[in-house]
Amino acid sequence: MSRAVIAALCAALVLSTAHAQERQYRIGYLTSATPEAYQPLLEVMSSALAQHGYVPGRNLTLVQRWSGGADASLEKQALELARLPVDLIVTWGTPATAAAQKATRRIPIVMANTADPLSSKFVETLARPGANITGISSLSTDLSGKVVSLLKEIFPHAKRIGVFRNPANPVTERHLQSAQHSAKTLGVELVVAEVRGGDLAGAFAKLSAASVQAAIALADPSFVSEREQFARLSLQHRLAVGFQRSENVEAGGLISYSADLREQFRLAAGYVHRILQGAAPGDLPVLQPAKVELVANLKTARALGVTIPPAVLLRVDRVIE
Repeated sequence: MSRAVIAALCAALVLSTAHAQERQYRIGYLTSATPEAYQPLLEVMSSALAQHGYVPGRNLTLVQRWSGGADASLEKQALELARLPVDLIVTWGTPATAAAQKATRRIPIVMANTADPLSSKFVETLARPGANITGISSLSTDLSGKVVSLLKEIFPHAKRIGVFRNPANPVTERHLQSAQHSAKTLGVELVVAEVRGGDLAGAFAKLSAASVQAAIALADPSFVSEREQFARLSLQHRLAVGFQRSENVEAGGLISYSADLREQFRLAAGYVHRILQGAAPGDLPVLQPAKVELVANLKTARALGVTIPPAVLLRVDRVIE
């Protein structure tokens, strides 16, 4: 046998041994959204994790748990992840983070997107979370009022604006308060339609019967899952809807004002890496988006017969034709 062949065999043996001895990580993922809604976000996170050396099938296993909007089952799903156990849990949404927090105070939890972790008592402070939870805050409770203001600009004569709300998500109460504050300032009445058990059609029917001129969908992972249905019902009822997720506008919503979810999942991957390498989640400050973007769908505007004022268009960061 030649020296070259022996050298190659030795190198292969060393590489094989290294892979066999490489630390294996198991990460749990928990949300109330459906796989169709969260898969593109997981792809962003997985790509970012790969840059840190975590490769599914080699040294990483991603265990997914989701409820598809049935938030009551999230606690059961979170307990399953904790009992496996996993090395870390990534969450999307306040209900998922609350379920993970209830399931474990030991396993690190990284919020990829949570509206108000301080008021939800997930962390002691944003600068020093203090326990086993850290991650990314979306600022979405503060943006609800801004979406109402944008709708008023687009519909200057509007007296009534509808609100789609998932009552199973406790943080939507703070979203609603922000929207109500803005509405009061603008002299607009809000009509709330609660989406229970995924009955989006019923909520649209209620708002149509109330003769609202436009509506806002308060941020909730399940509303991203239902983005295609939102777009279809919006056209059916001739009701323009403003969102807090650009994914809804990409699917056919009118406008959105929000942070970039994909960027938040990329940032979450950085925290996953740091924690797996030994950092304590309680020492990692909760990050907040550096930028929010205004997105408008002009195709939807034309279909609904809506004219977006030039003053609003000048502020749009991204236009969907």
